[in-house]
Amino acid sequence: MGKALRNRLNEETTNSRKVVVFRLGRHFYLIEIDWIEEISRLKPFATIPNSPEQVEGVIKFQNKAVVVINLAKLLGLKKGEITIETCIIIVRNKNCLIGLLVDAVQEAIDIADSYFQSPDSGSQFYSSYAKAVAYLDSRFLILLDVEKIILEQSKLCLSKPINNELDTAI
Repeated sequence: MGKALRNRLNEETTNSRKVVVFRLGRHFYLIEIDWIEEISRLKPFATIPNSPEQVEGVIKFQNKAVVVINLAKLLGLKKGEITIETCIIIVRNKNCLIGLLVDAVQEAIDIADSYFQSPDSGSQFYSSYAKAVAYLDSRFLILLDVEKIILEQSKLCLSKPINNELDTAI
């Protein structure tokens, strides 16, 4: 093995991102694993009257009410059909838990930083939530800026434990 190739392999293993690949329609997106609290199958959720369009409802998670956002709606995509593959990715920062409704979770992988590029800020193709883009295994992948999603949706965060009356509704 040549020195240049060995250096590149070492670089890729030390400078990589652990991500979850998921699908919204025909598009593939990434979330860095450090943001993810849990990935679960679709759970029944209670609807919230007069909530923003992207809000699907609220679920119980770790004895807390967590708002579920339809990520396709938030990104301006066509809302997907609910199927057996539909999942909720629960993401967290230090102050907030939010559930992201996605069409299907594909896999968890490591991607070398060298595969990522900054999205073209002048392009209307990329959402304002795109942190980076990559092309890997014949797939175009968009790394989402979860911090920005959480910060912009933080007014929807519910942090108090669920009481017994709400527990039966969810």
